[in-house]
Amino acid sequence: SLRRKYADRPGVRIETEYPPREVSISADRTQIKQVFVNIARNAVEAMNMDGRLVIAVIPEKSTVDIRFDDEGPGIG
Repeated sequence: SLRRKYADRPGVRIETEYPPREVSISADRTQIKQVFVNIARNAVEAMNMDGRLVIAVIPEKSTVDIRFDDEGPGIG
């Protein structure tokens, strides 16, 4: 898991926010997991291993938003 991977880096905090009810998406499990890992890794590296990454799952009417908010400098 991402938390385990970065647990030895004291400056990195990974937090998750889930809705109170279970949601599902239609996607290839392996591919979507790799996408999420890549996004999270990029966010952590952009923070220079110091900061907070929040991964939030937000259900909408017929979709699900998955947001990765980090404390990095952004794309300039």
